[in-house]
Amino acid sequence: MWSEILVLLTTVTVTVYLFLNTDRNFQYVRFFLLAVLLSLVISFIPAIGIEVPDIIAGEWSRIAGITSLLIVLGMVIRELRPLYARHPASFSLTPAAIMIFYPFIADVEVLKDLLNQILQAGALVITFLLYLSLAARLKFHFVLLTGIGLFSAAYLLYWFSDVTENLPWMIHLFLSFGLLTVSYSFTDIFQVIRGNG
Repeated sequence: MWSEILVLLTTVTVTVYLFLNTDRNFQYVRFFLLAVLLSLVISFIPAIGIEVPDIIAGEWSRIAGITSLLIVLGMVIRELRPLYARHPASFSLTPAAIMIFYPFIADVEVLKDLLNQILQAGALVITFLLYLSLAARLKFHFVLLTGIGLFSAAYLLYWFSDVTENLPWMIHLFLSFGLLTVSYSFTDIFQVIRGNG
């Protein structure tokens, strides 16, 4: 479907953009951001006709992506704090425990969906709280807010409506534009962190 190919192209564009516009001081953030985007690519690869097992393209890429996103958010929050008030960097890696315990619930569809809903909603809430704390210092704070709105719309349509079956392109459109706006905002956030350091 054209919308899945749009998500793939957007993800590749965002990956290149973030790789080129992320400071070398943020290598660890760059690594986990690439993991998020790679998981998104893997989940949409079947759209272009390449066979990938459903368990990899569906479940594990989603869980790895949201886990990596939570790690990135934890690292960004750590870097925004003054040097004396930062928590150890290893604390930012605590969402990786999700990957360890996920196989225990992998057979129960209801728990998998509930875990995905909670993790995705958590990432949206954390990003919105990050926006609230940085809005005054970001050059284009409205771009981040727009991206959060687009991701929220995609989240709500995917989990709480029947649009997934009827109009999946709508979710893919919100996801694609959300990726573009939030990735642009991440470079703005990195500039704030650089000024903070």
